[in-house]
Order: sequence, then structure tokens, then C-alpha cells
Amino acid sequence: LRGISVHIFLPKNYRTISLLSNISKIFEKILQLNLFWLTFAYLLACLKKREAILVDPVDTQVERDLKLMEELKLDLKYAINTHCHADHITSTGILKNKTNCKSMISLNSGAKADILLNDGDRISYGDREIECISTPGHTDGCMTLVNYEERIAMTGDTLLIRACGRTDFQQGDPEMLYESVHSKIFLLPEDFHLYPAHDYKDEAVPWNMKCGPSQLGQLRMDGGE
Repeated sequence: LRGISVHIFLPKNYRTISLLSNISKIFEKILQLNLFWLTFAYLLACLKKREAILVDPVDTQVERDLKLMEELKLDLKYAINTHCHADHITSTGILKNKTNCKSMISLNSGAKADILLNDGDRISYGDREIECISTPGHTDGCMTLVNYEERIAMTGDTLLIRACGRTDFQQGDPEMLYESVHSKIFLLPEDFHLYPAHDYKDEAVPWNMKCGPSQLGQLRMDGGE
């Protein structure tokens, strides 16, 4: 398994379902148990270099995340927020105090972080890399994080399960959100798997769903039909 990558998907409360492995990757699937906010965090790592990034970490689960990284012998390089969260508090500040990681968020968010990201920026962790794609609409600073090698994209609150991010908050813009989804996320290749930041409808994230972004979008952007 040397040199492969590991992806751990972390809802705010969870139980381990299974551990699947093949030549290129390991997936540990973790699902939530009746959560209020139904918030997902994503831990991605390069096992060869033991470097990891944590996407959308939550303050109430910081000890869980630290324990998991210790068990996997991972060095947290970056803690990344896809946008400023209105429904929960990020744990990036706590993680910075307990590890050597740096915090990241979009420059357009107006928030403070060690590294402010722009559209097209690339983030490396070990031999792996993700690209930041600006997908505003839910907020000005929303980003989708794309790993082309693993064929995955973390859409934050821009595209959810059978839904999209709300636009009635400050910085919300429905026309901009529509443009972000249709002109950016839906243009990803059809074999990509999409991973949102929330599961408000209490449905399992489609971990192994064999359908592309445009097909998923028919469930999300057509008025619920």
C-alpha cells in the first residue's frame, strides 16, 4: 500500500462502516448518526509522505480528528475551510495550536487565515494535489476543491445532496450560485464523485455512486422534480 492515498470522510458523529482498498486508494466510509447539522469534514492524505489536509473541520470534533490522525500517523499540513460557515464553528484555530498546520480559506471570503486562496490555486500534500475552484453564490468565498487524480470534488455548500447552498444569507446570490454549479461543477468529467459539506436531508453521501456531476445535478437543481 506504499504511496497510495487515504481519504477519511468525517461527519460530526460517526461510526466506521467499512475499509475498502485497491491498487490506487483506500476509502474508509464513515456515516453520521442522527445529527442536527449533518456536517461533513474530509481528511485526505498521502500515505507515502504521511502528509494530510483536513477540509471543513468542526470545533466540537477536534479531539476525534486529532486522535484519528495520530492513529494513522499523519502530519496535518493544512486545515481548509471551503467557505465561512454560518451553522457551525471551524476548528482550524484549535488545530493550529495543537499541530504545525496552517489555515486556509478563500481570499474572497474576507476571513483571516495563514494562506488566502485564489481561483486556480493548487494545494499539495505529499505526492497529492487539489485545485481550488471559486464557486460563489452561497457566499462570496465559496470554493470547490478538486482532486483530478482521484476523480473527486468537495463542493462545500455550493452543491449538496438534492439541494444547493442557501442564498438568503449575507453574500448570497442565487444567479451566481446557478452559474457556479452549471458552469464549473457540472463541467467536471462524468466519472467524478462529488462530496458536499452537509447532508441536511438525512441521506447517505453517495460514496460509490456511479454517476457524473450533470446527472447528480438533475436531482438538485430542477426544482425537486
